[in-house]
Amino acid sequence: MTTIKMTTILISLMFSAPAEWKSPSHNRSRNSRTSAVGQINNPKLSWTADLRGREYFWRGSLVEGEFDLSPTDDLTSLSAESQRFWGLVPSKLDVTGNGLLIDPPTAPGARWGKFLPDVSGLQRISWTTTWGKDAHFRLHSFENGIENPTEIWDIHFQGDVYSPLVVVIDLDQDGDLEAVLSTWHGVVAYDLMTGREKYRCSYRQEHGRQYGFFGAYTNSSGQVYLVPIGDFAGHVGVLTVRNGQLINLWYHTFDPQSTQGIDRRFTINTVGPNPIGDFNGDGSAEILINVFNENDDNRWHMIAYDIETGQHKLDLPDVYLHGHLDIDQDSIPELLTQRCSNRCLATNGEIGLYRWDQLIWCQKNARWSIGSLPELPLERITGALRGMETPITGRLGIEGKPTVFFTAANLNESLYALQIDAENEPDILWRVEASPQVRVSVVAVAKDKVLIRTQSAHHKPVGLKADGLQLHTVAKHYIVLSAPQPLVLVDQYGHRQLVIAEPLDFISAYQVTADLDQPLKLSWRTSGRAMTTQMPQMKGLVSGDIDQDGIDEILYVREMPDGHSRLLAVGLDGVDRWHHDFADFNGRAPIWNECGTTIWSVGHFIDPNRLDVMVSNRRSIMHSDETVVINTHTGIIAWHKDILKMPNHTRGYGGGRCAIFDMDGDELDDIVLGYPAEYSVIDGATGDQITTLNLGPVEGMTHWVMSGTPMVVNSEITLLTHPSMILAFQNRSDQTSILWRTEPDDGVNGFPSIGDVDGDGQIEIGLPGCSDGFRCVDLRTGEIKWTVTNSGHQVSNCVTADINGDGIEEFIYGNGTQLRAVAKRPDQESPIIWQIDLPSTVDHLVVADVDGDAVSEILVGAGDGKLYCIKQDASR
Repeated sequence: MTTIKMTTILISLMFSAPAEWKSPSHNRSRNSRTSAVGQINNPKLSWTADLRGREYFWRGSLVEGEFDLSPTDDLTSLSAESQRFWGLVPSKLDVTGNGLLIDPPTAPGARWGKFLPDVSGLQRISWTTTWGKDAHFRLHSFENGIENPTEIWDIHFQGDVYSPLVVVIDLDQDGDLEAVLSTWHGVVAYDLMTGREKYRCSYRQEHGRQYGFFGAYTNSSGQVYLVPIGDFAGHVGVLTVRNGQLINLWYHTFDPQSTQGIDRRFTINTVGPNPIGDFNGDGSAEILINVFNENDDNRWHMIAYDIETGQHKLDLPDVYLHGHLDIDQDSIPELLTQRCSNRCLATNGEIGLYRWDQLIWCQKNARWSIGSLPELPLERITGALRGMETPITGRLGIEGKPTVFFTAANLNESLYALQIDAENEPDILWRVEASPQVRVSVVAVAKDKVLIRTQSAHHKPVGLKADGLQLHTVAKHYIVLSAPQPLVLVDQYGHRQLVIAEPLDFISAYQVTADLDQPLKLSWRTSGRAMTTQMPQMKGLVSGDIDQDGIDEILYVREMPDGHSRLLAVGLDGVDRWHHDFADFNGRAPIWNECGTTIWSVGHFIDPNRLDVMVSNRRSIMHSDETVVINTHTGIIAWHKDILKMPNHTRGYGGGRCAIFDMDGDELDDIVLGYPAEYSVIDGATGDQITTLNLGPVEGMTHWVMSGTPMVVNSEITLLTHPSMILAFQNRSDQTSILWRTEPDDGVNGFPSIGDVDGDGQIEIGLPGCSDGFRCVDLRTGEIKWTVTNSGHQVSNCVTADINGDGIEEFIYGNGTQLRAVAKRPDQESPIIWQIDLPSTVDHLVVADVDGDAVSEILVGAGDGKLYCIKQDASR
């Protein structure tokens, strides 16, 4: 080693204290450039930590007596055959008519059935695309084998088709089936045998997006009703054939003030997979929907609409419907509900059984066992939010009584099977109690047996005590949401703490030990979750010195008992220092288009000497985002915004990844947004829009950039990256212009970083997953300086650090299962400085000194849910 290089290394070690890692992209500007210095020239996998949750499946049989059981160690995943036995996956089909049951070949919007009686096998209705232009709606048969489908008919749709919903029914009772299609603006029915259009009814111009439920219901006299229920652009209506015409009987919209039903939604309407039936025994059908805040009362209502008129036959406030079951076998279903006092739908609450409007049973602090149906009959289809979810039911016992299942969430969770006895009273058939902090529920019922699931964090032992049910463990799965995304922070004693959001809503802090078999020693653990806009895609945690004691706190969300969201700042000693309640927003991790707290960050928004907190909440579907900045000293909301104003449209405010930076030099941080299709710079002190640029479409083209990720290089230049395009923006005062961009469909997977990786004093951008592999590009021009070929499209985030201690920065990123350090050096032809293969895909990278040895390591959050630590191989 030369004297110059050794001197460079010593200077780097003397003056570069190993940096902390305070947010998913290292810092609030999201540039992923760290001052951390490593000594990794020959990388090795030093240790592995398994942070996955555990999921056990138990088969239960009715046997009198009490039983204790723990899972065995020799378990494998639930087999495909077992999943099919329990009805957890769609059935295999005799597609060709040769008697062989197979998984049918897939196609967009596929629906299978015996549509052509004289043709062997089954037939399939499908689309060439269900999202875009020039879609073809087709019927195929497969009597000549799945490799040689026969096209029966083809209907070409001009223009755009978005998520069409198709049911099959004899709509006019003429003995022939129709394929009935719900589109943006109405319903079309085609003769299933020929593809000939028979009926069409266009009845809505606004609130056009039909995404949700579409079903057909036949009453006792043979009249068929078509019921579209949009939960995105909220609406419900009924159509039927009369006098040879398809007519609209009635139609009702939610948020009628909203042009397309989505840009200003203040209501929520949800619908299950089977919402139509006679639920009060009067001989006519009702449609059951949950509706929130339609009358500006901030309350949920379970509403039954008369199928013929749309009139309310039932309206129960503060009641939320989960499903229904004729549990007392009187041919009238009972309603399985949960009590809700505001917008929040708690994980556990007061559940109840209703006979129409009469509550006949309830249980506090409980939840129904709920699962997703694998398929629906041909007369129903849904794309609604949680639209396939329904309470698990089945028949159990000698008499085969209808049974429903619930979990009481006491100190330990207990699972119960509920029936109605001979005296028409609720009766508990059996009970299963789980060990502490273990979740338990029923997954399925088949042939007088139940399949029970337990879920637990990796550190929790699992045991069950059963009364009246004999249990056997049959399978084990691992629970992985997103790859681990640790923060690395220094506590008041100078110790490094790894803080990680783990599956099943635990926030855990660890110290790294010298024991390679048990590398992580628990410091503390608390209940809570990370950021997300679409669970299970978690977006990590952020930290900041909220209480101004010189030590960072970690911000996380906890679901409170009534379901609302509480944002907390916990110290590195595990003690909560600060919190703020969002009483009207769900605390549980939301899925897409669901209410909840989604994104948060910290910044010097209103005081240069204090960190305050920015939070985005989603009140309903997409575009219903609201954002606040909270003064952490007073606890008062400094500003609240719920509408981003563009020249010709509006959007929700916030709700996507953001970058925090002082863009105007006033010593106060501003907020840079790229969601949903607008680039915006927001004044952090007031929430006012400083500048906005429409990206839907990008100026001068038809290409849209949706949900881009912003990164601030400096107050002059910002980047917005997306898998379909990369844009660099020039920011001047209150104006923003595109400095350079890539062409459409030439974007990047994985988050970029910036740095000077060739030592010339100029900043380059590292783009981990482009069409030609890893790219190093010039910051100001976007010119490609060099590339590295990737294997496949799976890449991690990119991090910039001097990882080998040579005094010059490198880009570090993962491609598939390979971790790489790359940079261009004069004495090296290949940009690859080093690379190492790991046991799983490299999803998330952190570079920091994790063990206090004054040299930085690389933490790899992997696709298998494990955390891997990479250090220098001193033996080489």
